[in-house]
Amino acid sequence: MSGGKKLNIYKFDNWNQGNLHQHGRRMVVSEISSVTGEETFEFHSRQELLHWAERHYTPERFGESAEVCAEILQKLKNFRG
Repeated sequence: MSGGKKLNIYKFDNWNQGNLHQHGRRMVVSEISSVTGEETFEFHSRQELLHWAERHYTPERFGESAEVCAEILQKLKNFRG
């Protein structure tokens, strides 16, 4: 995806990373995983993105520590595209 604003949400290595691309009001999260491959999630508002992120980035679901999940959520909350 070219143009727009970009935020690296997390990057553990070249095969496990997530990025947010914003184009106007449209936001797309792309996650690359060595386990599940590439997944994309599209949102039409910041509130929709944050609501999804709070459910998605939990230690139980995401498989990372509570601190890592909190850091990811804080990055998304602070992002002002």
